[in-house]
Amino acid sequence: MRRALELLSRLGDGTFCPGRQLADEFGVSRAAIWNLIRTLRSIGVEIDADRTRGYRVAGGYQALSAEGIMAAIATARIPELPPKIHVEPVCTSTNTELLRLSERQSIHQTAFLADYQSAGRGRRGDRWVSPPGSGLYCSLGWHFESIPATFSALSLVVGLVIAEALESLAAIQVNLKWPNDLIARGAKLGGILIEMRSQVGGATVAVIGFGINVRNIKTVSGEIDQRAIDLSELAPTVVLDRAQVAACVLAGLCPALKIFERDGFEVFAERWSKRDAYANRAVVLALPEQDIRGIARGVDSSGALQIEDQEGRCRSYLSGTLRADQQR
Repeated sequence: MRRALELLSRLGDGTFCPGRQLADEFGVSRAAIWNLIRTLRSIGVEIDADRTRGYRVAGGYQALSAEGIMAAIATARIPELPPKIHVEPVCTSTNTELLRLSERQSIHQTAFLADYQSAGRGRRGDRWVSPPGSGLYCSLGWHFESIPATFSALSLVVGLVIAEALESLAAIQVNLKWPNDLIARGAKLGGILIEMRSQVGGATVAVIGFGINVRNIKTVSGEIDQRAIDLSELAPTVVLDRAQVAACVLAGLCPALKIFERDGFEVFAERWSKRDAYANRAVVLALPEQDIRGIARGVDSSGALQIEDQEGRCRSYLSGTLRADQQR
């Protein structure tokens, strides 16, 4: 896969390059180049082929790099960011890699990003489809010395920060679906996956993973179980570099996590509620033992979802899978 990604970077300027020239540059046969092209297409990369002109990546491609993110940080004069930024061309999933790293060293304020995830994951073990260059795939490590009583609302805080960061970059409207989805125009723009580890001494390590659709998500729309949208569709006149998006999101997360650890979710609750995509809608909350039907009434100060039943009683839920109720 790394060799295929090297070819992708070579074709990143978006212009055609003959197969023979590529074969000479890579020191392989033209058949080997064709096999690498097939590999890239199989993971969702859109590549044009022409008998006389060769191959090109539709729309171009720019590999993500730690240097690029640091340059974006310097340009934006961002004061507070993770001191450690790791970028890999390919990994299983950024969460998995950062969890492995936590077994050997501290990952506090460490960001791990990848151009391509071979086994990207969402909630409940769902597959996260992530072709190279189409999105931002990042995990941030954070040590919580003291756990706020509203710790289950961590994903809500992360979603809020990401939504606000994207709006500041592209002037788009981003809403939130409890507990971990970014929604725009009724479609999924991104998602959050948080995994926890307890350490000796009482500290809790959180690996905060998030994926954001940046461009060309339609090339893999058939593999996604819900309607998806990307930043290029939402803001076609704004050129968004993934390094720029990463820098802006991470800049918002670091101070927000410190506030959350100190003050809990309550200080974020009002801002989150203004973006609630399912507020006052008929919904179904899927729990392991049953489905709960009712009207979504937002979240309380602890981040718990409020659902009003037919008798007008509101009950709180800390977990579950939310969807619109098509029967009402």
